[in-house]
Amino acid sequence: MMSDQKVQTGLRLPEKQYERIREKADRIGVSINQMALILIDIGLNYLDMEKDGQNHFSFRNPQDKP
Repeated sequence: MMSDQKVQTGLRLPEKQYERIREKADRIGVSINQMALILIDIGLNYLDMEKDGQNHFSFRNPQDKP
């Protein structure tokens, strides 16, 4: 089973970005922290995508061998 340990960190955001995150969090009914985690997960998944030969992106697990 995966460890569910948490690391506390501080994040400095430009006010406009903070407001955008707050507005989106309010709209879907989650905390600002949860919204930040959602956005981080989306960004990490995007960065983990690998372009295939047909100009499509496919997700890959970073631990998988190419």
